Amino acid sequence: MIEKDTIIQEQEHQYVTLKKQFERQPGTDLVEKLTIKETEVREKERQMRAMAGELNMNQNQVSEYKDEVDRLNKELQELKHKFFEQKKKEAAMKERELEWLAESGMMEIERVCRGEYEEEVIPSHLHPHPHRRATPQKPIRYLGGGFRAIPHLDHASEGNNINVFR
Repeated sequence: MIEKDTIIQEQEHQYVTLKKQFERQPGTDLVEKLTIKETEVREKERQMRAMAGELNMNQNQVSEYKDEVDRLNKELQELKHKFFEQKKKEAAMKERELEWLAESGMMEIERVCRGEYEEEVIPSHLHPHPHRRATPQKPIRYLGGGFRAIPHLDHASEGNNINVFR
């Protein structure tokens, strides 16, 4: 009998152990929840990889845009430099032209205005109005308020130097 009692106790012990192990094992509802969660994790991993690819693509695009902005800024600086160099050249050319006029043309025009010359002194290709001929005139004096005093060209008043306002 003692043997049978020991065998029964061992079997009861095995039964309790198996029962505890069985209770620790997940049930069908837990297995279903686990399957759903695994599916969700795989979907999130897929989304994360796609977002990482988009991030990489956007970073490359930002880098390209920065390079383009740098290139355009350099081009702008070069154009500004060329523009100001051209302005300097134009100013120097204008200054040389004014010097030329002061040295050559203006002296002649002043003589014409004084009546020393009667023929046209300014070459026709340089004259601002080639259809007009330079006529000897007295210089025009400008007064305040937008008036100008022009010596009257009438022969009778020429000696009197009377000013007529126009």
